[in-house]
Amino acid sequence: MIASLVATLKQDEDSSFENTLNPLRERKEIELGQIHGVRLPLTIEAESTEKLELLTQWVQGLNGILHVDIIVAFFEPSVVGE
Repeated sequence: MIASLVATLKQDEDSSFENTLNPLRERKEIELGQIHGVRLPLTIEAESTEKLELLTQWVQGLNGILHVDIIVAFFEPSVVGE
C-alpha cells in the first residue's frame, strides 16, 4: 500500500523545519518530497492498511506537524478486504 500525503508544518525558530524533518527521515517507510513554503509532500509505503493508518497517525502526531492531508492511497488487490 502506498499513500501520498501533504503535511502542513509549523515553522521552527530558524525556519528550517529540521526538528520535524529528522524523525521523518529516520523512517524507511517514508519518502519526503521538496518543501513548498510550509507544505511537505511525502509518501508512505506500508504492508497493510493497519500499518498505513498507524504511520499516518504517527506523522500527524509529530511535534511541528499542524495538519496532514491524505491526497491518494493505492491499495494492491491482494490487500483489499483484509
